[in-house]
Amino acid sequence: AGAIDSTGVTYVVSGGGGNGLNQFTASQPFWSAYRSARFEYVQCSVTPTQLVLNAYSDTGTLFDSTTLTQ
Repeated sequence: AGAIDSTGVTYVVSGGGGNGLNQFTASQPFWSAYRSARFEYVQCSVTPTQLVLNAYSDTGTLFDSTTLTQ
């Protein structure tokens, strides 16, 4: 879980679909919280005070989630 910074922008990057799977060639950067070479999709639920993100594999298994609150 984390807090939304009302003075900045929160970015969420999901790159698990489209062009095939490519293995990572470099070590994970310090600013990256999680990464995995798999097909996936992210379900987002938004309210005025909360952003809930759930990441699912292509088989429907939940493998990552976070809730950002204001």
